[in-house]
Amino acid sequence: MKKILAIILCLIVLTCCGCWDKVEIDRNAFVSSIGIDAGKDIKNKKEEQQAKPDEPFAERELEKLDVTYAFPDISKYSAQNTQIPSDKQVKAKGYSLEDAMTKAAAKTSRVLDLGHAQLLILSQDLLQYEETLSQIMDYLARNPRLNRNMYVMVCEGTIDEFFNFKLGMENTLGAYITGLMENSKRNASIIPVKLSEFFILLSQNGNAIVPAIKIDKEMNEMVIDGIAIIKQYKMVGLLS
Repeated sequence: MKKILAIILCLIVLTCCGCWDKVEIDRNAFVSSIGIDAGKDIKNKKEEQQAKPDEPFAERELEKLDVTYAFPDISKYSAQNTQIPSDKQVKAKGYSLEDAMTKAAAKTSRVLDLGHAQLLILSQDLLQYEETLSQIMDYLARNPRLNRNMYVMVCEGTIDEFFNFKLGMENTLGAYITGLMENSKRNASIIPVKLSEFFILLSQNGNAIVPAIKIDKEMNEMVIDGIAIIKQYKMVGLLS
């Protein structure tokens, strides 16, 4: 009898539960690309050290990171138009990735979803600050909603240059660079690196190799330009 009652109670619990965190699909912003650049205060260690520990929001005035979240506007989809729409962007400056994410969320009416991100781009300038890169990787590794199968790239130049570049073949930066990486993987010219692999490489000794990408201004195209060498969380060179 007790077993029957227990089964009945379990069935009642299963039928009465609901989706407490439900978000309508048109209220989501499915981020496809994340770009992280150095902010204007990344060199300002003196002011960072002077932040008072009893003032929890004092550090938030520092803009160490300049982060861009790009996502296709799914409201443009229709039965007649099934082509992937062009990217929209949300930019935020902050002391940390968590700070930037909070500020970015305050700028959009949609919920930023990182679970489908295809691409993470880190600027060369950012990779000159090993402590900051270590903090970024630690935050990403602890984020349970992040897609760990996204590709990691290093860009030669600023993040804005790449996210604002007019692509000829694709509407989104994530789809274009992912295509470049897949093609390179087939002809073995470049070894693609995914975020999960990047975590493993850095966790071993702080060293890693990551494909680098640049904009060829003469040809007006975006191309893969070798491999960035990272040693002790700092970029030390580029192999063609």
